[in-house]
Amino acid sequence: CEHPENEMKLSLRLSPSWQSASGRWKLDTRLEALSFRSAALMAYAGMALDMGKFRMSYRYAVFLVDEWDDRIYAYEHDSTGTFPVTSFYGRGIRNYVFFRYRAGRFSLDLRLAATNCTRGNIYEVKTQLAAGF
Repeated sequence: CEHPENEMKLSLRLSPSWQSASGRWKLDTRLEALSFRSAALMAYAGMALDMGKFRMSYRYAVFLVDEWDDRIYAYEHDSTGTFPVTSFYGRGIRNYVFFRYRAGRFSLDLRLAATNCTRGNIYEVKTQLAAGF
């Protein structure tokens, strides 16, 4: 691949967040804009609830990324032992909701996600039952 010597990538990221005094509720937001091949933008708002045995998180994201070289990445909550990082490319929205229930040494996770964008629609369902020893 050829790379011109005078390429410059400009990026701006704002990530304000809030947590309740009890620590049960968390709200997080992110706005990211960058310019490399063209202008790209991604914004999301998410919330999480932790009630001990039960946890839930939700995120709503909007993205406008026309060039593959300008894609924007974001970590998403998922099952223990996984590290999902979504790449945002195209124009559209992405939602996901994640539930976890713990009972003793066992945990049951459910993750539902949907991406609706110019590249097509993608729907995901994931469940995991884990046992700790």
